[in-house]
This record gives sequence, C-alpha cells and structure tokens, in this order.
Amino acid sequence: MITSYLWVGLGSALGGMSRFWFASFVTGLTGPAFPLGTLLINISGSFIIGMFAYLTGDG
Repeated sequence: MITSYLWVGLGSALGGMSRFWFASFVTGLTGPAFPLGTLLINISGSFIIGMFAYLTGDG
C-alpha cells in the first residue's frame, strides 16, 4: 500500500521537474511573451493520453 504512494510521489516529482524544464527551455528559445512551453506540454500530454487510451481499449 505504501509503495503505491511512493510510486505516485516519484512519478509526480519527475513529471513536475520535466514539465518545468521543458517550459523553461521553450521560454528560453521563444521568449516569455506567450507560454508556448506550457501549451506544447498540454497538447503533447493530451495526445499521449489519447493514444494510450486507444491502444489499451479504454477510448
């Protein structure tokens, strides 16, 4: 039971750090006028979730 919480915590930490890194990277390339990094992360994440749901038969 406790290991499930640890895995969720680890996944959340790694996901949050990679999301922050990618958004900072894209902002460094394009400038801070528009949060393009956040937009790209949300679009790609939605695509990945949709593909996973399709491939596992949940979508």
